[in-house]
Amino acid sequence: MNYQASPHLIRFFDFDLLHMELNTPLYTLALVLVVMFLMNKLLFRPVLQTLANRAKLMQSLQNAAVGHREQMDRLNQDYESRLAEVRAEVARVRAESSRETQREVNAILEQAHKEAQADFESALADLQQQVEAAKRELSAASQRLAEQTTNRILHV
Repeated sequence: MNYQASPHLIRFFDFDLLHMELNTPLYTLALVLVVMFLMNKLLFRPVLQTLANRAKLMQSLQNAAVGHREQMDRLNQDYESRLAEVRAEVARVRAESSRETQREVNAILEQAHKEAQADFESALADLQQQVEAAKRELSAASQRLAEQTTNRILHV
């Protein structure tokens, strides 16, 4: 079977490269240049600009992070030094409080010792008075007993 295409279709679909006209590559080149210009203008430049802005933002965020890290280190050192000062102050206050408490305890003990000594001396004086009174009473009783004994011996 032999198919014959109509002449007007043959002319429309004739892609013979040997008979290419000069304006076809020029149109193709112009079309490629226009498409490249439009893609550069509408796609590549905005994307490249966005990437450049992102890189700048990342750099500024890194610089800010370094600054914040340095500030955090300074604040941490300040915190540590203040904490050491507070601990030293607490130790000083505790020592002073301990000394003051010891002084108060010593004063209380001294006062109690003085009171106990005074009570002891008072009791001793009381006891001496009672001993003296008992001696006098015993002396008087022995005197009476001696008189009674003498009276009995002499009257018997």
